Amino acid sequence: MQVGSGLILAIATAIAAAQTAGLMQSGREARSALTGGFVAAIIACAIFDALAVLVTIFFVRGSERQSPIAIPESVKDLQPTRP
Repeated sequence: MQVGSGLILAIATAIAAAQTAGLMQSGREARSALTGGFVAAIIACAIFDALAVLVTIFFVRGSERQSPIAIPESVKDLQPTRP
């Protein structure tokens, strides 16, 4: 999970830097170019998040997930009792 977060941060930083440099070369002020670069990075992150949600919805199935705690087979069939 940390590697994925670091990778996304690197991609967002590269997008912001590239957009900022492009805007600076086209003659924009530094403040405007920086804002444009950050906006491009935020939009890219939002697109990535939307894709992650879609992948989660369509490709991750609830029955295939494993419990983090191993539950013995003899206990799985027990029903809770009410007092």
